[in-house]
Order: sequence, then structure tokens, then C-alpha cells
Amino acid sequence: MTTEEKRYDRNDTTLKFVNRPDDLDPLPPEDGDKNLRAEMSCGHAVTPESLTGWCRSLLDQGQHKFRCPALKDGTLQKCDAEWSYQEVRRLALLTNEEMQDFEEKIARLAATEYCDFKTCPGCKTYVEREDPSNLSVQCTICTADKGKVYEFCWQCLKEWKGAVPRSDRCDNNGCINHDLELLRNCKTTTLPQVEGVDACPSIRACPTCGQRAEHDRTGCKNIICPRCQVEFCFVCLKLTRKCLKTSSYFLPCSDGVAPRQTSIPLAWGPVGSCCLRIIKMSIQGQEQVEKKYNPLDSTLKFVKRRNDLDPLCDDDDCLKAEMSCGHAVTPDSLTSWCSSHLKEGNYKFRCPAVVEGTTQCNKLWSYQEVRRLADLSVEEMEHFEETMARLAAAEYCEIQSCPKCKTSVERKDLSNLCVRCPICTADQKKTYQFCWQCQRQWKGPGPRSDRCDNDGCINHDLELLKNCKTTALPQVKGVDACPSIRACPTCGQRAEHNRTGCKNIICPRCQVEFCFVCLKLTPKCLKTSSYFLPCSDGVAPRQTSIPVWRRK
Repeated sequence: MTTEEKRYDRNDTTLKFVNRPDDLDPLPPEDGDKNLRAEMSCGHAVTPESLTGWCRSLLDQGQHKFRCPALKDGTLQKCDAEWSYQEVRRLALLTNEEMQDFEEKIARLAATEYCDFKTCPGCKTYVEREDPSNLSVQCTICTADKGKVYEFCWQCLKEWKGAVPRSDRCDNNGCINHDLELLRNCKTTTLPQVEGVDACPSIRACPTCGQRAEHDRTGCKNIICPRCQVEFCFVCLKLTRKCLKTSSYFLPCSDGVAPRQTSIPLAWGPVGSCCLRIIKMSIQGQEQVEKKYNPLDSTLKFVKRRNDLDPLCDDDDCLKAEMSCGHAVTPDSLTSWCSSHLKEGNYKFRCPAVVEGTTQCNKLWSYQEVRRLADLSVEEMEHFEETMARLAAAEYCEIQSCPKCKTSVERKDLSNLCVRCPICTADQKKTYQFCWQCQRQWKGPGPRSDRCDNDGCINHDLELLKNCKTTALPQVKGVDACPSIRACPTCGQRAEHNRTGCKNIICPRCQVEFCFVCLKLTPKCLKTSSYFLPCSDGVAPRQTSIPVWRRK
């Protein structure tokens, strides 16, 4: 099915069809246009062609988060609601080729939020640059294939020429920093609401992390960096708090307009410390480093109240800083909580503090805010960013570490447990395959979807579905013994019911709503039942197979 031929199936009960124009296509429909429109979660109408085209254009611009561009009813304000990839995939009717293209781009863009990734010009494999002050990067696959060190230039993406390390350029002709050239040669702009700002460079690099930023020419002279969330003055390039000591939001800066920037701060390098590190000796004679905020740091807001991440802590003398959500933390408690969050496989940091004694705050903290207020060390940053990149990419692709070389490998054929590692294959000069399920070198014939021939190779998720305890849904009539864990009938994601409300849940991965009792999609279940009544087919038995994610 090509993009031009996509049409919704009017018998599809999982979609909500509407009789109004396509909100992503400003042109009115042609006479006789009988294309069905479906409603997105934000309430705007789309066709599969317009949704595919819009999301592809976002990916081409380097954006992996899909936001609705339609205008809110009766206003000139954008909707800007975020759509999950799972919703886009379903309502855009993505083909297998489109899914592969979308998911590869999403994984790459999601990973580059936390680490520096580019494609090796030799083998086209993604490579991470660990030292942001060095443009010479070694590709491990090309090095193994060629039998000698292969390095390429991070800036011009050609094979490296010249001495190493260097941070400015290699010796290839035309190797220049395009971001720096843009800062040097961009046009000037005015800020109409700020007094005396008639000629300011229109593009700036954030003084904290180097992210490129522009001012929308409305409001005051300060902007918030989209990457590190630090607020700074677009005119004098000082942090907002420092600028406001000698000026105000709409008055000229005391030092005037800062000249065009001639260097860019390192985006992934060590950040300035906001803490004092106190070294203590443990009972075993080992050094233990305790972090404490520096009371002279004017970029943080200090508060005198208990630590919201450690309610049992009674150290009132310890300085606490306020997060963007308003809760108080110490650098050690924030580091510890976020580390445990990553160990659980969660790379999005949400505040666990309790609001008004009952509910969890759940406010999303950016990694940049966490990095700054936890005052992560270089080693901690490296660990956090590697883990976050892997988890972010794994949302869209199947990724695990090779048991031999520990390199992250993607499984493209989800019906085959036998996976080849390109690095081990190149190193050993023969094909090296491992089992996706038991994480050992492959034994037996392949491909196989159930197991390899290694002892103890079992699907633990499937065993959990078969042997989990039963639960009751107190508010649903007649449901006294239902398996407590289910696999989503659409994508296979493991899910549990919180035992409150109706019998339906929304899958956290694919966002499809289904009945936890009979395992039918909610629209189908509701044809013969209702939210709090027994299902017509009763309680579905324990599942003996798991749907493969991304299979349509």
C-alpha cells in the first residue's frame, strides 16, 4: 500500500471517524472527496496521507516528538498536543517500510538528545563521540574490518587527515564548523519591547550548553534554553539572575549588546559545579564523596524545608534547592533517586514527591535540570547518558547488549531470536550469533522464535503470564479471579490493573485501550457488555503466547 492509496477502513471500530475537514490540510476538500477522517487524541481530524506527510516532515527537520500543528478552535494558537508514536503509527496506517524508516530515525534522534551520535562515513554505523573536545573519532567496526585504526572527522564526516586530537578542524579541505559560521554571519534583529535593542545577532549559542537558539521578538530579553533549561539574557548573554542585578527585563543591559560569539560551549562536556564536594572516610577506609550545594551559587533557588525525596532525613542544616516543580532536593538524594530510576528501565525522570498528602507530583524533570541540581560528576554523566540513550532508543527499536562485546545490537526481525553481532563477527572473522532470550551464544538451527538449544532458555515474560497470581476487580461485577498480569493484545506489552475503576486499561506502550478481563479491544467488548458488567465471553484464560511488537 503506497502513501497515495491509504484509506481508512470504515469498519475499523478502534478509530473514531468524524465528518469534518482535515485539520492538517488547510485546503478545502475537492468535490466528491469521500476520504474518511479520523480523530486524534487531541480532537483534531486527519487522514492517513496528511498525518504521514506531516510526521515525515518533522523527522526530516530532526524532531522526533510529534506535535499537532492544527489551530485551536476560534484562535490563532497552535494545539501543540504531543502524539505518541504508537498513535501516529496506527492512524497514519504506516507500511512496514515506513515503520522501519520512522523507527530508525526516531531512535537515532531520541538517542542524540543524551549522547553525541553520527553516522560513520565508512560503514554507515552510528558512532558515539565520547570526548566532545576532540573531532577525531574512531569507528570500531571499520577498524576491525580493515585491520587498522580508522578515524573520521566529526565535523566534515570524511576520513581523518592530520594530527590528533584537535577541537577546531581536520586537514581536509572545507572542514568548517557550520554552527559557528552561522553565529558569525547571521543577520541582526530587534527586540521591539526592550529599550535600546535595535541591532542584536538573531542567533545565539546558549552560554551554558551551546545549544543554538533564537528570540521570537516578543516579550522581554530573556529566553530559556530548549536543551539545558537555563534562562539567560539574549542581549548580553549573562544568566538571567546575573543580568537582573544591574538591569531589568525590558531595560538595556549594563554591558550593552554582547558581540557575535566566536566559540561554542561544549554541549556534552563537564558542566560548572554548583556544589561543594566533601570527602569523608568510610568505616572500611574508603573515600566517600558527599555533595553539598554551594550557598554562593546564584543560579539556584535555595529553600529552608525538608528534603522531599527523603522525608525521613532530619538534617535541617543541609542546604536544599528547589526543582522546577517546587519540591526541595539535595544533590545526593536527587542523584540516588535518578540512579535507581534508570536501573528500573525508566529514562524520564518524574518527581516522586507527594502533593497535599495523597497524590504523587509526577512532574517531568528534564535531564539538563537533573544534571545541574544533582551536580553529576563526569563519570555519573557518562553513565546516565549512555543508559538514557539506550533506553530512549529501545522505545522504538529492539536493542540489547551483545553478551560477548557488550555493544548495543538491534534486532530487526522480531520473529527470530537468533541475532548476529557485527563487531564480534568482524573481530573473530566468522559469524557470531547470540540468543536474544537467554543472552548466550546461539546454539542450534536458526531462525527460531521460541528458544535456542541452550539449557534454561525460556521466555520469562511468558512464564510470568502463565504463573502469575489471580486478582479481583472490586468495582466490576462478577470478576473475582482474573490473572493479575496481562500482555497487551496489540503489542505484547506487559500490564497490570490497579484494581480501581472499570475493567478497561490503556496500554502504556501502544496506547490502545483493551479489556483486562476478556482481552478484546474496548470498542469490541462494549458491543456486548459495559464498563462495570461481566464480559459476554467471561474471563479470558491465561495467555500462552505474546504478540510481537510492531507486527501489523
